[in-house]
Amino acid sequence: GGPRTGEPVEDPQDGINSVCPTRDGMELSVFPPILMHLVGRGGSKIREISDSIMGAEIKAQSRSDVTPDQTDRKVYVFGNPQGVEQGVRAIRAFVEELMTNHPEMRSGGDMYGARNPVMGGGMGGGGTTTVHASGANYASSSSSMPQRIGEPVEDEQDGINWMCKTSDGVELSVFPTILMHLVGRGGSKIREVSDSVVGATIKAQGRDTVTPDQTDRKIFIYGTPQGVEQGVQVLRNFVEELFTNHPEMRHGQEMFGKRGRF
Repeated sequence: GGPRTGEPVEDPQDGINSVCPTRDGMELSVFPPILMHLVGRGGSKIREISDSIMGAEIKAQSRSDVTPDQTDRKVYVFGNPQGVEQGVRAIRAFVEELMTNHPEMRSGGDMYGARNPVMGGGMGGGGTTTVHASGANYASSSSSMPQRIGEPVEDEQDGINWMCKTSDGVELSVFPTILMHLVGRGGSKIREVSDSVVGATIKAQGRDTVTPDQTDRKIFIYGTPQGVEQGVQVLRNFVEELFTNHPEMRHGQEMFGKRGRF
């Protein structure tokens, strides 16, 4: 995308954190799930959008360029001025349509620091307002995080990295987009899923416990053994349905480091 020739400017559009002029076009900062959808399966979607632009190209930041503490992802538009302008408009239209079709992303953006500091680094900041209206389904402090009593075991199911027994249930590692869909707008979806399980509660990792270099997110299920087992099955069904409805996620998980870290 070429070196920057100006300072990043915070952007008012949902899903786009900032835009910054570069030597040959524009750099946009978006939150990770948007890049996943924009890239599409095997890069098909971004090629389609880029090919529709006259005089400019659109490229996504490659996974190898992502820094450990980076909570956003970059999209580069480069070419002649008219082409770049058209390319930025195409991305804006794509993001707007994505947000319209997936309203949970508006709340999900908060989990990535939708107002990511324009100069990078750290989680959140920039005046983000937290959408977690109810804390009932968030493990929000280190004291409330269940203690592991075993080693994490790698999981075969797409979207779930590993599972680990805890003192009162299980901890699952998933990639961020799954947690975003599971939580839903204002935490509504995870409450619905948790309420459907008898004898156990499902909680999502609170944003305040996410470490800067963490590429996955945690889900905690705790309660009676039968309830926990039911909760895991409900969660597996949810993830499977999500992948069936959004096949681009299978490719997208590579962008988040499929196997996470124990």
